[in-house]
Amino acid sequence: MTSEEVSKALNITLRALQYYRQIGIVPYTSLGNKVFFRERDIAHILQHNLIQPTR
Repeated sequence: MTSEEVSKALNITLRALQYYRQIGIVPYTSLGNKVFFRERDIAHILQHNLIQPTR
């Protein structure tokens, strides 16, 4: 997935995604000046940070 696809999927800005990359929250692969994310990594992050309803 590209940065644009991930930012849309997570409903965050590209800058926020860049910050998450820098501090190590989101794993990524870099090829030249392009950055890519694996769908399974993004799905894992979403599942791991899921907040269950209290009721």
